[in-house]
Amino acid sequence: MSGVAVIFLSGCSDRVRLEGFKDSPSGKYRASVVALGALGRGYDELTPKDVDLWISDRGAKSDKPQLYHEHIELSLAGEVQWDLRWQSETSVTILLFDYGPLDRNYARYLGIKRRPLEGRTLTLAADKKSFVLVDKTWTQFEDLSKYMDIQHLDIQVGSETKTTNEMAEPSGPANVASPRR
Repeated sequence: MSGVAVIFLSGCSDRVRLEGFKDSPSGKYRASVVALGALGRGYDELTPKDVDLWISDRGAKSDKPQLYHEHIELSLAGEVQWDLRWQSETSVTILLFDYGPLDRNYARYLGIKRRPLEGRTLTLAADKKSFVLVDKTWTQFEDLSKYMDIQHLDIQVGSETKTTNEMAEPSGPANVASPRR
């Protein structure tokens, strides 16, 4: 079964919560991600984010089916998303990414690539009672605080550079959002 994203929104004094999961090829294990936005802020804003990674045994007959849990605090991230890939029944890679200060739909429309934030590769331990970390990747990016009060953003489109001020309304699909100003 493929992952499902669930969004919980309540008043602006709460945190936006996104959840998603992907089952292993046989369905025995489930890798899950839960991401929380900053208190009282939009999820797509460049703010601190909290992310929890889980792997559980879907067929466990105990009250503790959890085989792995990790809490990650991202100091400054935009609209955090993830890619869950099972290489085999007992090995999974989880990549967290965003598109910097841009809304994901607008960034995709402009052809801007995703920005990796954190990555984990996990494999089932020899005792088959837990998943263990095999590889941990983290990429240090430039200080994005300069985008917090963004007025315009220079973007390479084909052979010319445009600013978001020059691109008031994209002519692409209707569901593409304009950048925040």
